[in-house]
Amino acid sequence: MQVSSINTKSYYNSIGYNPYPKKNVSNNTPVNNSGVIYNTNIKFSGLNKEYFIKLLSKDPIKEFKNFTKEEYLKLSENQKNKLRAEYKKLEEDDPYIYKSLGEMHAYAADCLKQTFDKRFGENNYVVLPIGRSLSSIGKALAIKIGEENVINLPLSNASRFYPSAPTKEAYEDKLTFIKNNGINNFKKFLEEKHLTKQEIENSNKHYILTDYCVSGFSLKGAEQLFKSDFVWGNKKNNIHSVDFIKLLNTFDEETITPPIKKEMKSTSIHRKLESILYESEYKPFATIDRASTLNDTTDASKAIFNSLTTPKESKLAWFHIIDTIMTGNGDFKVKPVTTNTLDNDIWHPIAPKQKVELWNDVKTQYLSDLRNDINEISKILIKTESKELKNDKLKQSIDDINGIYNYLINCYKKQNDIKNRFGFYDIRADIHKIINDINKQLEA
Repeated sequence: MQVSSINTKSYYNSIGYNPYPKKNVSNNTPVNNSGVIYNTNIKFSGLNKEYFIKLLSKDPIKEFKNFTKEEYLKLSENQKNKLRAEYKKLEEDDPYIYKSLGEMHAYAADCLKQTFDKRFGENNYVVLPIGRSLSSIGKALAIKIGEENVINLPLSNASRFYPSAPTKEAYEDKLTFIKNNGINNFKKFLEEKHLTKQEIENSNKHYILTDYCVSGFSLKGAEQLFKSDFVWGNKKNNIHSVDFIKLLNTFDEETITPPIKKEMKSTSIHRKLESILYESEYKPFATIDRASTLNDTTDASKAIFNSLTTPKESKLAWFHIIDTIMTGNGDFKVKPVTTNTLDNDIWHPIAPKQKVELWNDVKTQYLSDLRNDINEISKILIKTESKELKNDKLKQSIDDINGIYNYLINCYKKQNDIKNRFGFYDIRADIHKIINDINKQLEA
């Protein structure tokens, strides 16, 4: 008799042999029709033992230290479906955060990308989210523009680098504070990330510090830290700071495609994002940990998971965010409200020579430009105050810059005076020429 003609099941029954004998198991131990016990000590009768162990026990994301786009691409469609089902359980437990987590991150990333592409050119910028609040949105943006173009900076409470007054004395005090509080360790961290002063100055890219702002002092403090001569200076004027909420408000919510509008119903998407960030609801998914001091920066940047969530929840959340972006469910083509400025009207006229960035309003831009120029002059005054100047031309230039400094301080004190704002922008090009001339003479 040919072996192939044997009815295996009937043959076994005829000889009274059971290849899958019954097991003595507790009522709580799941058993399938073949008698396989699904517990930590899985036992099989039959062939392909290794395959079935792998199939039944494998957690698609257990082996991943963190969850990235590259790891997402390694998953099979069956594994993705399993993770989608697991994520739905998180949505049921906390719909406020998890229901629209992927869509909100994709939308925020699209707003950032569209704005920076328009302002700086595609692939011509590096985004530097500050602290934990925006780090998850930064990682979502990295999926769209490349991980090398987004570097999250663990820099908590950066407001400590921001002086309350834009004076030379206050600026000098902050420099002393920076010098004595871990700046060398911070510079080592920047070196690891290829963000040294030399690399910034030799780069043709723009570097964009961004943060979720309430008072805005942390973002301003980070900007002042990076523009100081201790870190980058500002030789090429390629360092920018962007308030994420202000940028978000330059987009028209009415143009958003259905997936996210349906979730929000009557709630403003921008207001929900602002509320979630204000309540620190995205910090559990942060890709960095808290760095209370500059000495903590390196360790905080290497943290795989922060202490605010479990690794499993964090990885599931990141699977969902990446899945949303990669499947196109979070591909939003929203339109900016305006290509000019947030408040260009009869009450806030733009000065003839004033340039307002896409994410700023008229007054915010004015105060930013004003403080920037005061700080650059303060650097010169600090460098020269203890030097004996023998060059008559340099002496005259220093006298001129002292007069300009006093004028700018007065503009800051009377910042709501439109005439001061118009006057500042009218002479700003001359101010920059004097600053550049002095710096060249000091370097000679």
